[in-house]
Order: sequence, then C-alpha cells, then structure tokens
Amino acid sequence: MLADDNVGILKARIEYAFGPLTPTVEEMEYPFTPFIYFIVDIKKGEEDDLVLTVYVEDSAGNVVSVPGLVSVADTGAPWIKEFTSQGNATTGDPFPVSWEAVDEVGVSQMWVRFLFGEGDPEAYEFHGVDAIRIATLDIPVPEDTEGPLWIIYGARDGSFNSNETGPYRFDVIDDDPPVALAGKDTRARADQGVHLSAAASSDNIGIVSFQWVWLVAGAEETVLRETQAQEVILELEPGEYTIELRAFDAHGNVGTDTVIVTVERSTPSATTPVAGAALALESAALMAVGSATNSTVG
Repeated sequence: MLADDNVGILKARIEYAFGPLTPTVEEMEYPFTPFIYFIVDIKKGEEDDLVLTVYVEDSAGNVVSVPGLVSVADTGAPWIKEFTSQGNATTGDPFPVSWEAVDEVGVSQMWVRFLFGEGDPEAYEFHGVDAIRIATLDIPVPEDTEGPLWIIYGARDGSFNSNETGPYRFDVIDDDPPVALAGKDTRARADQGVHLSAAASSDNIGIVSFQWVWLVAGAEETVLRETQAQEVILELEPGEYTIELRAFDAHGNVGTDTVIVTVERSTPSATTPVAGAALALESAALMAVGSATNSTVG
C-alpha cells in the first residue's frame, strides 16, 4: 500500500486473521519507502476470507489505520493416486480397482469412468462411490467383451475443484473355454457316411474352428479332421468309434465332447436275389418244356 506523511513515517504494522481467529501482528522494519509491503502466507486449502488492518504511525505519534478484506478462494484440485494391483481383467469376473484422493480442504466425491474397447472418453460409463479419501469399486466385466478396459479415476474437493487422471489401460483376458456339444450317439451304414454336427456348441465370444478326432478301426492310428464348419460327413469303415469334438475360440481356449458312432456294414444289394429268382424260374420252365416233349414222343 502507499503511505506518506509530512514529518515522516515512524512505524507500520499489520494485523490479520482468517475468519474469526485471533489476529496475527507483524511489524514492518524501518526505514519505509512510500510503499509499504506485507506478505501474508495463505496456506493451501484455506477457505476463510483474510481480514486485515494496516496501522501507520508518524514521528509525532499520529496513527492511522486502514482495514481490508481479501477473499480467499481454493483453486487447488485433489491429488489422485491409482494403486490397482490386479494387472488384467477377466471376462465374466468383477475387476477390483482402488484409488486415493488427497486435498487440504477435503475430498467430497470420488468416481471412476470406464470403457471396454476403444472409444471417446466422453462415452465412458460413470460410477460414483461413497468415499472421501480411499475408494474401491468392482467393475463388472461382461462375458462377451474383447476389451481392453480403460479407466479414468476422479475426485472433487469441498470447493468444487475436480481432478481426473488420464486413462489407464488394462487387458481383458478370455479364459472361458467353449462349450463343445457333439450330439447324441449315433449309428450309420458304411455306404451312407456319418453325419456329425457341432451346431449346438457355443462360446462367450465365438468359436473359430473345430476338430474331430478318432481312431481308425482295428488300429492305433489317430485321424484328425479340422474344419471351420459346424457339420461334417465322415467316411468310416464298419466298427465302433469314439469321436472327440474339440472347439476352439480366438484366445486358444478349447472345449471337448465325445460321441460314440457305430458304423454297420452296407446292406446287400436288393437286385441280387431278384436275379437269382428269375434264373431259377427260367430253369424250371425249361425243365417243364422238356418233360412235355418227352411225353409226346412216347
């Protein structure tokens, strides 16, 4: 502040307090310039206004005082620390997160915003929590998500200053194997082929391929038929087979099921007995004609 006197300023002091507290008194060292400077330390998080009075005295003992009021505003946002220990999320399981917010005025609200996959941060799903310093939350991970999981941690103090972290990235691991269903045990003729279907199989994200595995009848040789189709027709020799279905998803998880297939010999051709019967009838007819001829000649 500017201060001047015709005979000179002898003393200067300031009395100040934040709100209704007992004033602090500070004397200013002599000599004085036309300007009097006082530095008041305002601690971070202070909410009360600064009430002050400056007293100036000249060499004749005259004293003048000037009151003042300085509005104090808290502009510092909370400090946030993320300390989630779990490295990856897993499909179908809750993903626990925790974070801490510190502020001199005090934390009034905490939250997370999260998103599965890629997208604009404005599209993140908001979840508030009832906590004032350390917060925990279980984020539900859908069974069919392919991730990754993005998380933003946030907090607000009593002066409505807000802070958010940058997005943290967590991989989402699919550890759920497909449900392989090979169908009911079946019987078939060797000349018809064996029709097998994996259409009832399923996976939380999707099946990418199938394998059908069995042993050759009467041997120990394993046969493997790999296909992306749900249905196959196998040409098998007569015998009984235990056929294993393997279903694979994109993350390498595999589900298995077995079906027992009995392959019967082909039914003999229906034309063979007909041809034999015709030949027998023809022979009988010839014998009948021969007998009649012999009777006539006698």
